[in-house]
Amino acid sequence: MGLKTKYGDRHAVTNNFILSPGGAGIPDGKGGFIQAEIHLISLDEFSKDVGTFKTADGREHSNGHIEAFDVGARCYANDDVQMAALQLWLAAVENGLPGAKLPSNVEVMHADGTPGETWEVEEVMLKRMGHIALDREAGQASEVPLTFSFYNPSRMPV
Repeated sequence: MGLKTKYGDRHAVTNNFILSPGGAGIPDGKGGFIQAEIHLISLDEFSKDVGTFKTADGREHSNGHIEAFDVGARCYANDDVQMAALQLWLAAVENGLPGAKLPSNVEVMHADGTPGETWEVEEVMLKRMGHIALDREAGQASEVPLTFSFYNPSRMPV
């Protein structure tokens, strides 16, 4: 008998990161929007990056612009609602629909489920949704690799 959680069968709740796209929500391709939370099992490092330039004397200076950067992540593939939301988001990006870049929150959760810290990200765009690895002998649920573009994250006071 497998372990049953709200995230599916056969794995414990190990994800401690929740990406919550905001604004109107993820475009559904029919003129409407859906709200979704993306429960991540891993999330690469991210920070606020300011663009720079070098002058002829070799000194580096700020160009006054925040730069977008890629952030890798993974989620489980056995949550049908979450997977559908991710596929709609990627389709919105592919088709240049309004709402493809969404203001979002990233919550880092403590092991007991309470929020540890929250980041507000001005724009998040789903750039890549990999294929799940299929392995009959794997003891855990399949995982999907994701790549997001983050623009202007800010850590919120706790």
